[in-house]
Amino acid sequence: IEFIWIIVISAIIILFLGGICYRCCIYDPEQEQMIEDLEQDLNQIITRSWSRGSQME
Repeated sequence: IEFIWIIVISAIIILFLGGICYRCCIYDPEQEQMIEDLEQDLNQIITRSWSRGSQME
């Protein structure tokens, strides 16, 4: 379980920092929608793994 959390947390940090850099450097309204979709997918993945982790405990 701990290994999964390391991957999830690293992915959040990378995507968060990458998202900030991306918005600052290359701002494109069409791309903005894609980023929002990716963030929603990420949130769903986090909540799923969170509920799985809670069930395992």
